[in-house]
Amino acid sequence: MWAGSEILDNIEKKTRYAFVIPIIGVALFISTIGSMIEYKNFNFMPPITENNKSEKERIDDLLIYLQKNNVNNVFSANPMFQWEIMFYSKEEIIARWFNDTDRNPIYPKMVDKAFEENKPTAIVGYKNEMLGLDKNPSTKEQVVYLSDRYFAYLNPTKDLLKSLGYSFQ
Repeated sequence: MWAGSEILDNIEKKTRYAFVIPIIGVALFISTIGSMIEYKNFNFMPPITENNKSEKERIDDLLIYLQKNNVNNVFSANPMFQWEIMFYSKEEIIARWFNDTDRNPIYPKMVDKAFEENKPTAIVGYKNEMLGLDKNPSTKEQVVYLSDRYFAYLNPTKDLLKSLGYSFQ
């Protein structure tokens, strides 16, 4: 807003550099179009090789798997994925990330409490962010892949969670 105000002031006052303003505007417009074309296919999520499902159906596959295994609390391997899980499950599945504090501090506490009470929990995330679970001989057999995008690891131990970087109060 400040830049727009300055531009209008210079145009109205007819300063000696006012003729440059439309040239800068056109250059910015052209570079914006160029960057839109350049990044039209950019996606921060891992590529999909299975094209027969929507993203919602993929997440639903993960949620159904968790619900079938009575998992209502999960440790997310991605800071944004925890919010997707809670949104799509209508908060039937509560998720937390590595840090034991969060923008809504009740969620990590709920997951930690369920974990301490030995209720079923899981580590979930995108397939390309497996935290080494797929390479560890003691865990790779228990990793489940869902819809070519997600993974789930049921009932992790506290030692495993700590070794992966999850913190507890």
